[in-house]
Amino acid sequence: MKYLPPLSSVIFKCEEISMVGITLFPQEFLRLLSVKVRHIKCVGVRLCPTLTFSDIIKVAPNTEHFDFCDTNLETGNSWPEDILKWKIGKNLQYLKILIHDINFNVKCLADVIEVRKT
Repeated sequence: MKYLPPLSSVIFKCEEISMVGITLFPQEFLRLLSVKVRHIKCVGVRLCPTLTFSDIIKVAPNTEHFDFCDTNLETGNSWPEDILKWKIGKNLQYLKILIHDINFNVKCLADVIEVRKT
């Protein structure tokens, strides 16, 4: 009988990640990400301790589709700046995140929308 190697020794190169109802350590989740990832969908995912949107976009800057529903992902108030700073290209198609702090830079959000529009 063969056993799977520990997650820490596996290198993932996936384009799409979809998780439902799972609890992970942030380092486990980040190991799934790379510049090849285009779609991330997480529903009911708990990260213990929590992870920030900025941490994710730094590791997966080519992602076109972010869908985080019923997660404990932290956005803080710098998420529009994080998109402008870390996102590569004008390929952001879809963004669904829960914003806990509505005190964010609307000008940067307008810039994100403008970059997407052109």
